[in-house]
Amino acid sequence: MEVAEKRVISNRATTGSGYFWWECTQLFNSIRSMIKNNIRTNNEFYFAPCYNELIKSGGKVTYFDININDFWELGSPEGVNQFKKIYKNGEFERTDKHR
Repeated sequence: MEVAEKRVISNRATTGSGYFWWECTQLFNSIRSMIKNNIRTNNEFYFAPCYNELIKSGGKVTYFDININDFWELGSPEGVNQFKKIYKNGEFERTDKHR
């Protein structure tokens, strides 16, 4: 029904690494519409609202669940540094103590 950026509207969350579009034209049209209508969050353009533009044009948006232990927050320097500490030689050395 709706996707929000930086605002809680449900018990689901979007992750930038999980975005997927079946057709590039739908993605590009959604981005153009978002920019044309100046749809911003905190005065910035974010990707998640593109889904709302797709929904408005009749497109379908679905989601899939992931285990929280399989999610890596990479949107901040701290998150990236934590990921780098755990990712070694092309393999994860991950245990619950790293979370």
